[in-house]
Amino acid sequence: MRTCLLVDTDKQLILDHVINRKQGNDNTEFVKLLENADVDYVTADKGYSSKKNRKLVLYKLCAMPVIPYKKTEGVYRINNGSKKLKFDEKIYHQRSKIETVFSVLKRRYSSTLRGRTYLSQQKELILRLIAYNVDRLTTLYKLFILGFQQSSI
Repeated sequence: MRTCLLVDTDKQLILDHVINRKQGNDNTEFVKLLENADVDYVTADKGYSSKKNRKLVLYKLCAMPVIPYKKTEGVYRINNGSKKLKFDEKIYHQRSKIETVFSVLKRRYSSTLRGRTYLSQQKELILRLIAYNVDRLTTLYKLFILGFQQSSI
C-alpha cells in the first residue's frame, strides 16, 4: 500500500492524503493532492520532477514549485523561455518536515497495518492520520496557551 500526503510544513499538519493499493508512479497522486490546494510553495522530491507538474503548480495553483531537477532533465523556463525557474534550497529544506511527519506516524502508530482486507487497512491508515492531526493540534494548542500565559505575566 502506498500513501501520499499533502502536509502544511508550518504547522506539520496533514491536509490531504491519497492511498493507493498498487505501487507505481507518484505523479498521478501529485495531481490529485494538489487539485484544491491553496499554497504558496510546493516542495517535492525528484520523483515528482516533470514539466507537467511544474506547469500545474505554476499556472493552475499560482504557486512556486520547489522540485529538484533530475540529472537527465533540462532546466524549466518560464515567460516564453526567457527566464529560468530558480530552485530555492532554503525552501526545499522544508521538505524534511514532511519526512518528519512520516517518521512520527510510523513511530507512534506503527508501520504495519493489522487489517486483513484492503478496505480495513485503508480505514486503519485514515484513522492513524486523523489521530496524528488531533495529537498535533493539541500540542500546538498547548504551546499557544502556555506561550500566551507566559507573555501576559
